Amino acid sequence: MRAEQISHMAVRVVATLTLADLATVSLADRYYPAYSHTLANSSLGRGLTFWAIVMSLLLPLFVGLEAWHMRGGEPKTKALWIDAALAMMCFFWLWGIALYAWGHYAMF
Repeated sequence: MRAEQISHMAVRVVATLTLADLATVSLADRYYPAYSHTLANSSLGRGLTFWAIVMSLLLPLFVGLEAWHMRGGEPKTKALWIDAALAMMCFFWLWGIALYAWGHYAMF
């Protein structure tokens, strides 16, 4: 039981940090282009990009493993749905940004 609570809390904290990262990047690109350019060319920007990509890919996998692990006992479906929703938000927001950037900034 304690491990499940820690797992849920970890997913929610990581998802919240990732969503805050993606929101910052989205808002900076839209409303503060100079800041966006500075952020993109800094080590902080590279770190935030790495974090967003890795966490957006790993969170859905982790939530799937979490659901698989909890299948034998009494399921906590509400907590799993919350984790799954946060993980999918991270995943789709990141790839939405990537597709938007590819469509608007690609040099063809």
